[in-house]
Amino acid sequence: MQAVFDGQDYLIVLNGREELKKSQDRKIVADLKEIWTGRSLDKKFILRLEENKGSDGIELRYWPRYHGWDKIKVIRVKINQWACNHIQEIGRCGTRYDGLGNKIEFRAEEIPGLLG
Repeated sequence: MQAVFDGQDYLIVLNGREELKKSQDRKIVADLKEIWTGRSLDKKFILRLEENKGSDGIELRYWPRYHGWDKIKVIRVKINQWACNHIQEIGRCGTRYDGLGNKIEFRAEEIPGLLG
C-alpha cells in the first residue's frame, strides 16, 4: 500500500485487490508521503476493515487528536464492508472526509509514475 498526501487530499493505492483482503484479518500500515516529492511526512497511515460511522463507509481519525498537523503521528482509517466491496468491484472508492471539501480516495491498482 502507498499512502500519499498533497496537503489537503489523501490518495491510498493498494497493491492490487488482494491486499485489501488482508485488512479483513489485520491492519495494513504504510508511511505517509508527500505526493509531489515522495518525502516521508513522519506519519503512519493505518488501514483496517471495521464498521464505522464515516461518510461513504470511510472514517478518518488522527492520533494524537487536537494537537495540530505537526504533532500528529498516526492517521487511522476504517473502511466498512460496503466501501471494501466497492474498491474490490469498481477499483476505487472515496469520500469528502471533513466537510471542507478535502477528500480521501482509495485505488486498487498501482498508478504508473506515482512516487517515482
